[in-house]
Amino acid sequence: MTSDARPAGLDGLCTIVTGAAGGIGAEIATLLAGHGARVMLADLDLDAAAEVASQLRDGGGDAEACLVDIADPAAARRLAHETATRFGAVHALVNNAGIDAPVRSALEMDEQHWRRLVDVNLSGGWWCTRAVLPAMTAQGFGKVVFISSLAARVGSERYSPAYAAAKAGLLGLTVGLAAQVERFGIRVNAITPGATGTTGTPMADDERADVLAHFPLGLVGPAPTAHAVRYLLDVSGDWVSGAVLNVSGGQLRGI
Repeated sequence: MTSDARPAGLDGLCTIVTGAAGGIGAEIATLLAGHGARVMLADLDLDAAAEVASQLRDGGGDAEACLVDIADPAAARRLAHETATRFGAVHALVNNAGIDAPVRSALEMDEQHWRRLVDVNLSGGWWCTRAVLPAMTAQGFGKVVFISSLAARVGSERYSPAYAAAKAGLLGLTVGLAAQVERFGIRVNAITPGATGTTGTPMADDERADVLAHFPLGLVGPAPTAHAVRYLLDVSGDWVSGAVLNVSGGQLRGI
């Protein structure tokens, strides 16, 4: 397949969304399916992902669910294979899956905590991306989006330093990988969402109040991140490569 065979926009775009059983991932999958994308919802919680996929099909979307532990390279390869078998191609990958708990301070972190957060939040995104690169290269087209975090740029006691380090690693992976695969028609970008107030470790009431006091745009959930993904995967994002989109509601300003 050449790049001329790519879908026109989102319609028919065969897309994997990891961590799609809830939160930002489910929002991304729902938005993309609503605009005609064919979506594989991948998650460690297969039952929850299958429920979201069923709801999307009931609404007229084309969606399936697949079990994956993104920290396992073999599982990532199976995900790529199952998606290509089900949809006939893999055009796009949204690396959304990640973990932010349990939170540990620098003095509390042990080897197991560090390795688990890096294995999932950084290496997991790479294993999934590595699994789809051969097909994207062969077809001359592909879109990869990494969902990083505001924690990659702004220190906080809310997140483990291991989480911040892994999410920052995704930004380095984005620019390094983009430079090497653009010539194959593949675009690689990242998004740094701010706190959504609806995913990850629940906010305490005082923390939520502090966010609302300092950032007038507020906490509006995962929808802005999903719309940023839609922009990158649609034709609007065809000339965007190696970029990091700040979607934080004013929690981070500038670059």
